[in-house]
Amino acid sequence: MLLVTLKDINILFVIALIIYVWRVSKGAKEGLIGETAFLADTCIICFLVVDAVVLINSILNKNTISILTSAAVLLIVLIGRKVIHSIFGVLKLIGKLPLINSLNTFLGIAAGMLEATLIIWTIYAFLPNINAVFPGNHIMLYVEKNTFLRFLYENNGLGNLVRLIASLFVPR
Repeated sequence: MLLVTLKDINILFVIALIIYVWRVSKGAKEGLIGETAFLADTCIICFLVVDAVVLINSILNKNTISILTSAAVLLIVLIGRKVIHSIFGVLKLIGKLPLINSLNTFLGIAAGMLEATLIIWTIYAFLPNINAVFPGNHIMLYVEKNTFLRFLYENNGLGNLVRLIASLFVPR
């Protein structure tokens, strides 16, 4: 009889598994086209939020040129967002064609796996800080005990990219 206690369960692996199931199922449902549309919309919304903050700050400082510039950028980005929505609407219709639908779904699953990996890599970026803030918190032990988690940690492409970019700007 196999008995598994809570202390035997690698909670970090369970969390990683949930993230992968979530993103892969979303990728399969939306397809690559839907996932790309969501990513584009998220980037546009982030840009709009930043521009709105600049606009509000310009209004508070009564900077007319900055107000007009920010308002114009806001308007252009909103129009661009409508155009992008229209393009992705057409692409989603094309993506429903039989052969293209299968490819779209397959690539959506791949995109979901990539998204999940990026989420895990982002979480890994905070692990050293978590262990520094909460002494005795042995989250890294969960990583070291699991082959899959350890592989992701040791091959953190996002962390390597950030370190590479930082090394370009920070002199040694």
